[in-house]
Amino acid sequence: MTDGMLFTDLVEEIKDFVGLLSSTEQAFGPSTVVLKHGRAFKPSVDRTPWLKRGKPRDCFNNATAYAAVRDDVLYAEGYAVGPELVMPVQHAWLVDLNGRVIDPTWIDVDNHAYFGIAFDRRFLVEQLAENGGQAGILVNLHLIRRFLRDRHDIEQVILDGSATMSASF
Repeated sequence: MTDGMLFTDLVEEIKDFVGLLSSTEQAFGPSTVVLKHGRAFKPSVDRTPWLKRGKPRDCFNNATAYAAVRDDVLYAEGYAVGPELVMPVQHAWLVDLNGRVIDPTWIDVDNHAYFGIAFDRRFLVEQLAENGGQAGILVNLHLIRRFLRDRHDIEQVILDGSATMSASF
């Protein structure tokens, strides 16, 4: 199997899993948002010299710490899967200016696939302020209910798998 086929298969695995989760949401929820508006992201082949891995199992804080202060990355949230994972998991990562994943939590991501939404720094910082500094956007149901009340609210900030305050990423 080629790397392209492996990536495509992993993305389909994520989409199938998120579709199953979405079908259980009684109202508009995070899985539905990711399924409708998310996009696939590939890991960067280049190693990032400024990146220092964060704590294991703390992906939302690890990604937020960089995305809140750097202009060259976006914060992304959604689902990811790799060879060592039994099923896709909710995850947060960074996206570089070329649309590639920089993962501040997981070490070896060459054969991983990511599917989610990238948020610009201004949007991320605003949501952090709204949420008392707690990291995580789509995993925070209170935040979603307060800010992204329905499909129309989220569609105002998401364009091609990226979210910005002005929807003009």
